[in-house]
Amino acid sequence: MIKDIGKKLGKKIGEGKGRKVYEYKKNSRYVVKVHKAGVVGCNWREWYIWNYYPEYKKWLAPCKAISKCGNMLLQVRGKKARKRPANYPSVFHDLAKSNWVVIKDRIVMCDYANLHMFRKVTGRNYEKTEEEKIRAEDVNREYAAKIRRASELQKSSKRRR
Repeated sequence: MIKDIGKKLGKKIGEGKGRKVYEYKKNSRYVVKVHKAGVVGCNWREWYIWNYYPEYKKWLAPCKAISKCGNMLLQVRGKKARKRPANYPSVFHDLAKSNWVVIKDRIVMCDYANLHMFRKVTGRNYEKTEEEKIRAEDVNREYAAKIRRASELQKSSKRRR
């Protein structure tokens, strides 16, 4: 799991429909994918495919860690590919050139969170277990409380000035 990842975001290097992509400040060989407001599931889908479907790993950018609530995903960073590979699994979807990168001299897909592809690979929709849902709710509550405390501290410090 990723701890205090928000403090480790580097410069923004990309953005898609559901996520923003940042360089990982501690190690530029990785990227951090962050869900946009109102978007859920993309990171969990990539994490799930990477961890439970090893037959596709040679075609995918490796996922290294995920935050408790799934809002942030740490993935190996690749260099932009000039083209997609000649052969790839038929279940792959959203084959845009921008979704392919080169890692260790191999062309791999770096954005494989597409719901259509997920359904083809797994044969189902991904739904969190009750334990995962409860953990995500707890993390979201903690995060909201931290934001409220920071806001209150900021207001009180302004009053003192």
